[in-house]
This record gives sequence, C-alpha cells and structure tokens, in this order.
Amino acid sequence: MDALYLSLAWSILGFTAFSAWQGALPPFARYFSWAVPAGVIAAATLYRGLASGVARAAVGAGTCLLLVLPVAQLMARALPLVPEPAPLSIVAAAFLPPDVPDASWMRGQVDAYEAIARYLDAQPAGITTLVDASVGGTDLLLFLKSRHAVVTTGDEDFLERLRAPIGRVDQILVPRPTFDALGRSDVLRLHPRLYDGAEPWAVLEHEFPSGRGWRLYRVVQP
Repeated sequence: MDALYLSLAWSILGFTAFSAWQGALPPFARYFSWAVPAGVIAAATLYRGLASGVARAAVGAGTCLLLVLPVAQLMARALPLVPEPAPLSIVAAAFLPPDVPDASWMRGQVDAYEAIARYLDAQPAGITTLVDASVGGTDLLLFLKSRHAVVTTGDEDFLERLRAPIGRVDQILVPRPTFDALGRSDVLRLHPRLYDGAEPWAVLEHEFPSGRGWRLYRVVQP
C-alpha cells in the first residue's frame, strides 16, 4: 500500500516537473495545489516507514516547514499589492497570484467579462465567437445572453475550428499572452502571433483593457 501511495505522489510531482520543463507551468499559486498533496503523501509514507523517533520528528518538522515557508513567501510578495486595510489585505494576499501587477487585476476580471458580454450581445445575430474557456472563457458565459453564438474549449469541434478558423468562426477572443495564459491557452499555443495582430487572416475588432487584456479579432480572408 505504501508503494501505491508513493507512486501516486511521485506521479503528481513528476507531472508538475514535466510541465515546468515543457514551459507549460501555470503560476506557482496554482500548481502549488498539485505539489503540496503529493509531497504530503510522500512525507506521510516516509514518516510511517521510519522506526526512529528522531527521524520521524525530522520528517514532520521538515514537512511543516516546507508547507509554511512558500505560503508565507507568497503572501509577503502579494501583501504590498493589496490596498485594503488589515485583516482584509491579509486574506486577499493569500489568494492573489504572484504574477499579477496589483489586486485590481483580479477585481478587473469581472468587469472585463461584463464588458465583453455586453459587446458580444450587442452584435448582430448569427456571429460565431471562439472563446478559450481554459483561461476564463467559462466565467464569461455566465454574463452572456447569446450562448449559442459562442464556441468554447468544451465543444468537440473547438480545435478543428481553431486550427483553421477561416469560414468556421467569425471572430476569436484572445487573452494577453502572460505566463499563465501561455501555459494554458490553446488559442495562443496554436496561433502565438495572433494577439499582436501578426496573422493575415485576423483583424482587430475590439480591445478590452481590463482583466486579461482580451482582444477580439475578426476572422477574414487574407
């Protein structure tokens, strides 16, 4: 049983390390949730297999230290970015990803989704928009009234339309290519030059500066 637990733990840690090596690792605040459970399983299995009380104490103390230090470091980096007074600032710092410029980035996400939804809903009926749900497109759907006009990552023909969008979709919503988005977005992975307007078949339709800095590109014949 211990071997099975260790295999599970090291498979998770190995997946995390492989993702980092591939350059597809999301921000630390997110993959931290993969590495911590795996590390705890590995440490618990090691703890159970030790007979010496001193060795057990060392494993326990080391595990606690490794759990506390990264969280404290993340919070220390995020705390100056939060303008609210304590204790609200402390709570916000615990959830603020370390790669964002300030706390307003997270609050701006909701504003951005509302702005995008209003823009898309105001467009004529029949326009099809491709949205990458892996970087927030799912949240956008909560604000949209015209769900039928949106193609998301969950649709079975999403990748087919994304690889050859001409004639298959009318427009594509693209997030700013941050480290987080580059690691998760299929749009940026298949069309890395799209956000900068370097694709001949895409014309900038509208830009939404808040949140992820989304840009809406109209798909045209080059």
